[in-house]
Amino acid sequence: MFHEALTAEPAWDAGVVADVLSRAQRRMAALTSADLVDWACTRLESPTRTLDADRLSHAALALAHRTAGTPDEDLVPDPSTPDVRRRHRLPATGEGYRRPVFPGAAVRGAFVFYGA
Repeated sequence: MFHEALTAEPAWDAGVVADVLSRAQRRMAALTSADLVDWACTRLESPTRTLDADRLSHAALALAHRTAGTPDEDLVPDPSTPDVRRRHRLPATGEGYRRPVFPGAAVRGAFVFYGA
């Protein structure tokens, strides 16, 4: 989220980086399990995704499902099929998926920017 937003900026001065960082921290604080499922599934559906992106997406899905209280949804039979969307997004409509994934400030405190 931070890197995606930062790469969209044409110039990186301290003010731009601080603004992007602040937005990323707010996004992380508000991120629910359903949001994380949507984020991961969107990346898994990308035709240009990498193996690292797949690993990150599957880890995000596992975390989202565990946070929501449904760890049995962690397993995906074949991540390259459209079944990924159906298998993960439909269960993500339950009440547990409205829980924040990163509720504590300590989780978001790792964002640091060193400027010149």
